[in-house]
Amino acid sequence: MAGAPVGGRVEVGGPETLGVDEWARRLFALTGDDRTVVGDPQTRFFGTTLSGGELTISDGARIGAMDFDTWLVTEGLGVSGGPGER
Repeated sequence: MAGAPVGGRVEVGGPETLGVDEWARRLFALTGDDRTVVGDPQTRFFGTTLSGGELTISDGARIGAMDFDTWLVTEGLGVSGGPGER
């Protein structure tokens, strides 16, 4: 552990840095959904335009070992034999 939680919070993240659009692409690929995901860098997040990095973890966060694709399959959301299966 890097230190005591600040304000009672622990920051956690996975081993990959992904945008929401990439999460959706991977989810769709693993579940057989053929829709196309198009990222829009001008999309507002709760009224604010993000410039990059605001939603990623900071130094001292706890990093999990499981990547997004593996988590999807573990949760039963992936198709058997999909790219997230190890």
